[in-house]
Amino acid sequence: MNTAIKLRTEQIASAGRILARAFYSDPFFRYILPDAATRQEKLNQYACIYVKASCLMDTVHGTGMPLSGVAVWTAPGRGLTPEERSEAGMDRLPDIFGLEGFERYLGMVAHLSIERARDVPLAHWYLSILGVDPTRQGEGIGGALLQPILKVSDQTDTPCYLETFVEENLAFYTHHGFRILVAGVEPRSSIPFWTMTRTPLA
Repeated sequence: MNTAIKLRTEQIASAGRILARAFYSDPFFRYILPDAATRQEKLNQYACIYVKASCLMDTVHGTGMPLSGVAVWTAPGRGLTPEERSEAGMDRLPDIFGLEGFERYLGMVAHLSIERARDVPLAHWYLSILGVDPTRQGEGIGGALLQPILKVSDQTDTPCYLETFVEENLAFYTHHGFRILVAGVEPRSSIPFWTMTRTPLA
């Protein structure tokens, strides 16, 4: 049975490898890191930093021993402090992505932030990354990863929000109570994206 629990710090490296494999072909990261030969390693470095930063906010869940999937959330009203960003290594992103890749990353993030502020102006849980090891997909791991925060969302009457660049993901999230808010195109990359929200269950 798949059960999601808080990710432990000693699992960060494993989480990074899983997310790098899961998002290797994602349009978002193909745009930021167009060189297929180096994308896996750069994604691995980025994912480890991102997961570490989110672990500092205590909002990362994983499943399985060994680890098979990871979900990274941001709690309502929470953000990284400058000290947490430094501790996680966020200042290394320009070196990892390269200057052009980092500029593409910042542009994408800025546009998505505008969409998010417009779509969900109230306090909400934000699912920034959910990834399952490609060899373990279809086993219910993704659904299990959602459950801890969906339960908190229902208990506190707080909505959830996400965006995806993969149309095939829509059916999965719809199955778990999300609905599409916007089907748009990111202007600089011309990549389609979808924003989704989940209303707490009564």
